[in-house]
Amino acid sequence: MLTPVSQMHSLREVASRINSGVDLPGILFDLVKAACDHGGWSMGSIMSIDVGHGYAHVSVRHDPTLLRRQLEDRWELATSPALLALRTGEPVYIPDARASEEFPGYRREAFERDYRSVLVMPLTSVDAEGRPMVLSLISRDIKPLPSDDLAFMGMIAHLGAIAVEREQRLWAERRAAEEQRRALHAQGALLQEVLSGGSADALAARLDELLRCAVLVVDFAENGLVAAGSPAPVSYDEAAWRTLLATGQADPVIATVKAAVADGEAKIGSISIDAGGGKLVLPALIEPLSVDADIVGALVLFDAEPGDDLRRLMLDSAKFALSVQMMRSVIQFRPGPPRQHGLSCHVITIGTGLVCLLPAQAGEERERLDRFAQRLVETLRHGPRGEPIAVIGGVCDGLDAYSGEWERAWRMLRIARSFRRSGVLSALDFGPLPMLIGAADSAEVRAFVEGSIGRVASHDREHGTPYLETLTAYLRAGCRSQPCADAMALHVTTLRYRLARIEELFQINPDTPERRFTLELALKMHDVIEGRTAAYP
Repeated sequence: MLTPVSQMHSLREVASRINSGVDLPGILFDLVKAACDHGGWSMGSIMSIDVGHGYAHVSVRHDPTLLRRQLEDRWELATSPALLALRTGEPVYIPDARASEEFPGYRREAFERDYRSVLVMPLTSVDAEGRPMVLSLISRDIKPLPSDDLAFMGMIAHLGAIAVEREQRLWAERRAAEEQRRALHAQGALLQEVLSGGSADALAARLDELLRCAVLVVDFAENGLVAAGSPAPVSYDEAAWRTLLATGQADPVIATVKAAVADGEAKIGSISIDAGGGKLVLPALIEPLSVDADIVGALVLFDAEPGDDLRRLMLDSAKFALSVQMMRSVIQFRPGPPRQHGLSCHVITIGTGLVCLLPAQAGEERERLDRFAQRLVETLRHGPRGEPIAVIGGVCDGLDAYSGEWERAWRMLRIARSFRRSGVLSALDFGPLPMLIGAADSAEVRAFVEGSIGRVASHDREHGTPYLETLTAYLRAGCRSQPCADAMALHVTTLRYRLARIEELFQINPDTPERRFTLELALKMHDVIEGRTAAYP
């Protein structure tokens, strides 16, 4: 006997399977089976409707009599009410298919397959090929369709649509994750190629892998072209395409590209090549490459796919890598303030960093060096590795001086990373305490600060209390209540209450010189780590 309780129980089981992410065909089969077992139907199926070709394709089928005969998995739409159900968005119910005048194909098949009633319900989803889907149910007897049963079938169809949409969404997420993984891997390999001093040909090959289209790298300074992939593979493979560019085509191509990016903006245009007595016109996206606001080259993409956020990120990474590659050997800053600084710079790559060797600057000329470093940081800031750190070293007047300056600069870089500092830095930006801390393990420093006043700082952040400020002021006043209260514009009773709460909550009482020294040191280190200047001596 069919009851609403058994029907709801079956729907709950299928809904649990949908939520658990079990395979889609299995879920759809369970839905059809639930419709038959708890809805009083003999057999059923879920079909995808190929309107363009005029066929309905069976995706899943439940038929207890399937062992007796082989059934077709494709039906002509001319004999099916599926089109009507899709067009109206409403279920199509045929009480007795053997007597149907509207669907003669069903009437003939009803005698052949021995069935009577038919129900076709549209699903609000499409399959992986974008085809609409329907639920088809068949009864061997004439089956009435009361409103409760129709509502139950509607819930079956709704769950089917949810299962299909969930699977498609998961598939899209998996595909996006895989594409992102591939892009990040290619991006890392690209930057490694640049920073390891790889050739332009090797870099262009990485771009072909990253952007999945034929590319052309144009270097205005060297007046050169580097190609990867062929934009016309039917006529020219990659080797033939490079040979074609090398036979007198470089100059006109470079002129075309240079004119396209003269204003510093990307352009969608075309590249014309003389080939075989005719013109080969190739649609292209032309992206400018710049170093310190100067256009130094261009990246040309042929037959590029439509851009999304991930592709834009990959394109920006490619442009950044090419810009770094073009400025890797020598960076020239020609005279003409304020943008140019009259400095020549030799650049050496070490790991993921750059070492810039510049002429010594004395007196007021030192300002040019500071501007140079700031401009270099601003240029590299747009790369994928985050905020850069630049340290200005001292003058090296001999080979022995280089090792000392290198060690000093490297120590400052470690300190900057430990205290999350970036930009152009010098020893004066840190003061003596961070330089002293730099000689120790930063993890141990943070552990010391956390163990001393970490709970106070956390409580202040969570509850907006001024306990850390009060403790700092109290130590600065030499642990004297009245001067501290005056400095904080508090009544001395309020100050004493706060100090009592600090002792009660955190067991902190600077009642001995050793404890006061520990707290003062922890507070100073805390301020250094947080990037603030301590207000006490």
